Amino acid sequence: MPALCRRSAALVCDITRDRAIPRDWQHIVGHGQLQPADRTDPGPNWPWIAYVHRVQALCGELVVDDSAQFNDSALARAQVPAGWQAADTTPDYYGGGYHWASTSPSATDGVEFSFYVAASGTRTVDARWTGGTNRAPQAAYAVITSAGDTLQIVSADQRTGGGSWHTLGTWTFPAGWNRVVLLRRAPAGAVVVADAVRVR
Repeated sequence: MPALCRRSAALVCDITRDRAIPRDWQHIVGHGQLQPADRTDPGPNWPWIAYVHRVQALCGELVVDDSAQFNDSALARAQVPAGWQAADTTPDYYGGGYHWASTSPSATDGVEFSFYVAASGTRTVDARWTGGTNRAPQAAYAVITSAGDTLQIVSADQRTGGGSWHTLGTWTFPAGWNRVVLLRRAPAGAVVVADAVRVR
């Protein structure tokens, strides 16, 4: 990343931290997006994805999106089963959209949000979704270590709180690829939304 981008990212990290501004593509934007009639900066070649990743890293967080193009593959990966549908019709999603699937009592396929931890340590994990009346009232997030141990299964009401980060909990993770799996095994009649997971 060019030196200008690195210096700018440090400044944006400070601003977002001091003013509690979310570090995502809806809140970190260029002049050209705000004033398209008379502004074009920073231009079409600005490395937005790498830039937002840099801002997040400087502020001590890592986001795993459901869409691969929004992840730093060295640190964050998502695996979405074939049965989950891609969508962007409900606003306030992170990245380029989200995936959803209907609940089913016999479902075994979940969306995996994997994140790399270089050294064992305590991390807080948050989840994000798009809300709606048809969402699951108890969407289940399984928190699993790199050793395969399930630390906890946390329920979240996805009917409300769309477009915001919600804390699942704080755990000690070992080094390696840990993960959060959003399950859809639940009574039929609702949908679960896989949007993003944040580790900080």
